[in-house]
Amino acid sequence: MSINIDQFRNEILGNVKNPPYLPGLYNPPTPHLLRARIDIFSSYRSFDEEEFERFIEDYHLSDEKTRREIGRSTKPLLDWVQQGNLLTRDKQGWCLISENGKAVQEFYANYYPIWYDQLGFNAPLQSAILLISQWGYQQNIRLDRSGLLAEYQDALKDLSTRFEVWNKFLTKLTRPIDFSLDYDIPYNQRAEVEAHIEKLSELLDLTPFDPYSLTLDSIYQLEDTLKQTKTETDFVQLNDALGIKIPRRECFQTDLEWKTCIRLRVLGLPALPYQGEYEGATDLPMANDNPDVVIRNDIRSLVEVKSSSEWGQSVKLGKRIGGELMMYQSYAEDINANSVLFVCDVDEFHPTDFKKSFCKRGDRLNKILLTNWAYLHKVITDRDQLGGLITVLTKPEDVDPSERIFEYTPEQSRGDISSFIVD
Repeated sequence: MSINIDQFRNEILGNVKNPPYLPGLYNPPTPHLLRARIDIFSSYRSFDEEEFERFIEDYHLSDEKTRREIGRSTKPLLDWVQQGNLLTRDKQGWCLISENGKAVQEFYANYYPIWYDQLGFNAPLQSAILLISQWGYQQNIRLDRSGLLAEYQDALKDLSTRFEVWNKFLTKLTRPIDFSLDYDIPYNQRAEVEAHIEKLSELLDLTPFDPYSLTLDSIYQLEDTLKQTKTETDFVQLNDALGIKIPRRECFQTDLEWKTCIRLRVLGLPALPYQGEYEGATDLPMANDNPDVVIRNDIRSLVEVKSSSEWGQSVKLGKRIGGELMMYQSYAEDINANSVLFVCDVDEFHPTDFKKSFCKRGDRLNKILLTNWAYLHKVITDRDQLGGLITVLTKPEDVDPSERIFEYTPEQSRGDISSFIVD
């Protein structure tokens, strides 16, 4: 594929010498390097799977070890942006930008990103100038630089040649910059930057301000932007409809986990998405991302959610399920939790192959209790049952194992998820 480099650059960048949106092009690369980059990007313009597989093959990413490493390396970042509802994944694993993701992208597209290692010799001083200029932009004021010392004047002029974000008089930014004291500046140099800000504020006769607030101001602006999206307005309406504060869907791996947390909140239980808070309290690796939900106030209960595809419609206590129950028993003991509640989207716990076996192991599983969706639906419609559930959640070891299985059969009441929350 041939491409005219100069034409391409002019079409994309116009007369901008230091493009704000292309990483690595703040200082224009050599023509050879630019051609190499454009050749790479232009060779994979399609988003279909064939082009993706060709990219993997060309860059020798096809072996299983490399694929697994790519997955491990990118998963934390992808999980984070998913929890922020910035992207979603389809059934084939492709990442798709969400409505909120587009809003965030458009918001930050207005910002000129600056990195600390792009600054000149006196980086702390230049950092202070950047932060004061950013504050001036937010306050919509021009900074009178006539009273600045020569070293400040020189630092400002150097910055203006590196980043084309000032007006021709160097008194005000022409656009916001993405540069903050707490994110971009090394910790051991922040005190020096703050000292420069204080000195500059005196020279410029500025009202003292908190440089850390600059980061928060942009976050607040972004929050206001996101509140206008349909996703967020629908979320507010859902809160109002149910009369409770609903947790964010993005904090859960599945809809079932999210709806379990909501259903427990409807019952008045302080259910929260698990955020790894018990990871350091036990040596069990499962604490990295388990359980799905936690109940925390006077009661500390781990909540694990199971679908029928995991445990079947009629649950039987085999080796796999028994092993999982034992792991959670150990987990609860390690962190001194009151109990572990398994919420199962199933029809029944098999009378012989589960209930009878569970009762035999009751002493070794004395922190475990289980319920199905139909029972939780019954508790919502019949609050007299709620007191008994809370009692067992608090001290499950005080009751007989048979009393730690809360079940309502489909024949009595289907209690389907959809009867509570409609997708």
